[in-house]
Parts: sequence; structure tokens; C-alpha cells
Amino acid sequence: QLISLIQVQQGSYSRWVMGRVVAVGILVSGMLIILILAAGAWTEALATSTQSLLLFLAVVLAYLWFWMILIGGLIRLKTGQTAQAMGTTLIWVIFALVIPGLVHQSASLRYPNNLMIKYLDSRRVDQEKIYAMEFGDIWKEVSTQLPELKETKLAAQPDSVIAPLVTGGLHRTEISFHMNEVFEAIETGFEEKNQLIENSYWYNPLIGIQNFLFHLSETDFQAYQAYRRKIQESNLEICKQVVLDEWNEEKISLEKYKSYLSLLNEK
Repeated sequence: QLISLIQVQQGSYSRWVMGRVVAVGILVSGMLIILILAAGAWTEALATSTQSLLLFLAVVLAYLWFWMILIGGLIRLKTGQTAQAMGTTLIWVIFALVIPGLVHQSASLRYPNNLMIKYLDSRRVDQEKIYAMEFGDIWKEVSTQLPELKETKLAAQPDSVIAPLVTGGLHRTEISFHMNEVFEAIETGFEEKNQLIENSYWYNPLIGIQNFLFHLSETDFQAYQAYRRKIQESNLEICKQVVLDEWNEEKISLEKYKSYLSLLNEK
């Protein structure tokens, strides 16, 4: 009876449904535009990352209108409110919960989330082994990876003279080299797991859209890895510079300390 009344008053039930859907879509779209642009202006992303922010906004609006059109199509089928609600819920559950859950469970089974155990073992066990190394052994390891060390002032001195003075720096540098290698091995596992998830985007579209938005906002896996890699590289560069200064008997002045900090800024 309600549908018949609408048809009498509006002339077309489908036109009435789409009019209501479009009206709601425009209202929600306007709110999203205001919120996203306001947040972009507040965080200065609107000025510094204009293209990414606008693309972010476009993807969000496209996602919104996909669901609005889908809901409008279900309403036009005239299956009743209960069936419409169940159909919409079922589609959302399948694509937003079931498929992503299966993909992540499969990825976790192939690449268990315990890879950081290797990092913890390296910090605890391997570090102790490195500190227990004799001067000749630690010198050989570090000088092989840092050839400039052989050209320093103290490199020509007898081991018995220089060992008590600079052994600590050699150990710290070797630990930094070693942890860099450990992180590279861990990242390989993370990359393989992430690639497995990316390969599922063709049947797991909502996670694909979500991760694309994370990429635009630089909060995704790749952005985290790049940030962590910069920290690790900066730590290694500082350790290398410090040990070279120790072996060249450089005095640590304020300017020298600032030069260490500049290595962080360069990264």
C-alpha cells in the first residue's frame, strides 16, 4: 500500500528511492568534505600534501557512493525492509569481516606473528656474545665492514696499548652492524606477508581500499618500514662516525656533537 501511494504521488517508485538516496549521499558527502578538509588544514596536510589529500577525499567519496548506490538498488527490488536490511548486512559482513579475516588468518599461518623473537634474541644473546669477543676478533669484524678504521691514528698502535681505550666503541659498532642485518631478515618476512595480502585485493577490495587510504596518509606498512629503516640507518651512521672519531683521538666538542645530530636530520 505504501509503494502504491508513493507511485500515485511521485509517479515513479524508483525515482523516489533514488531521490532519497542521492539526498542522503549529498548530505553525508558534504559532511565528509568539510571534516577532511578541516583536518587537512589543521595538520597542514592541505598545503604540504594537497594531491594526496584530494585523492584521499576522492576515494572516500567513491567508497561512500558505492554503498549508497548498492543500498538504493536493494531498496528498488521491493523485497521488504527486513530482507533489505539482511541483504545489506550480509554483503558488509562478507566483504568487511569474513574475507579479510580469512586472508589475515591465512597470512598469519604462513608467516606467524613471532618474527620479533629473533630481534629480542639478538638483543639479548647475540649482544652478550659480541661483548665477550676478544680485541683481535672484534677488530677484524668491524674493520672488515668499516675499512676507514684501518686508516685512523690508533690503527698503527700495538693492541696492548689501544685495546683498553677503544674496545667499547668497536663492540657498539659491531652490535649496530649486526642488528641492521637482523632487521633486514625480519623485514623480508614482513614484506612476504604484506605481498600475500596485497595479492588478495582483487577479491578482498575493502582491505585494498583501506590500505590505499593508509598509503595516502603515510600510515601504512611501507611508511612504517621506511621510518624504522631511517632510524636504523641513522643509528649505524652515528656509531660508525663515533668509532672513527675515537680511533682518530678526536675531542668531542659541541660542534662535533651537533655533527652527530645532523646525521639524524639527514635521514
